[in-house]
Amino acid sequence: KTIALFLWAEYQKTRNRLDEFAVLPWVGDTLRYEQFLASTYAFGARGQVIYSKSAKRPPSDDEFTTFVELCDQQTTYKSLADNCRPVSKDSLLPGDLYITFNEEGVKGKVVFLLTAIENENGNRLFLIGEGCDSECDFHIPLMNSDKNFPWISVDQLMTMYPPGERAGYHRPRIK
Repeated sequence: KTIALFLWAEYQKTRNRLDEFAVLPWVGDTLRYEQFLASTYAFGARGQVIYSKSAKRPPSDDEFTTFVELCDQQTTYKSLADNCRPVSKDSLLPGDLYITFNEEGVKGKVVFLLTAIENENGNRLFLIGEGCDSECDFHIPLMNSDKNFPWISVDQLMTMYPPGERAGYHRPRIK
């Protein structure tokens, strides 16, 4: 989930749209960059972020990184899905996510649809990527014994990453 949040944040940063980057945490109020810059924060009894007004700090790479790390700490797989719009498998686009998680939302998997190809019959295949538990931040998994054909169908994706108690295709809420 970490890499998904960081990519989403970096995308908004490159578009100069950090005012639109808002994260629904697993508990508490929506986290917004502008509010973060104008506040100090502490954690409440349930682990939620509590802001206290302070002198506004200027945006910087360090402030941005601290904010995104705070958002990551406050995000579960369920809340990551809540920060997205559900998408049907027939309307998937590169950049969409397949998120599967348990009932509590704390254990799961996020798969990125990186790019797509389509034949003349409208059948689509995707190149996917995923975060790593260790040793790397992101990788493209080997789909078969042919390293020159990394493509996978939507149905194969659900076979490789069986749905947890909750699963679906999602698109980050980006204006």
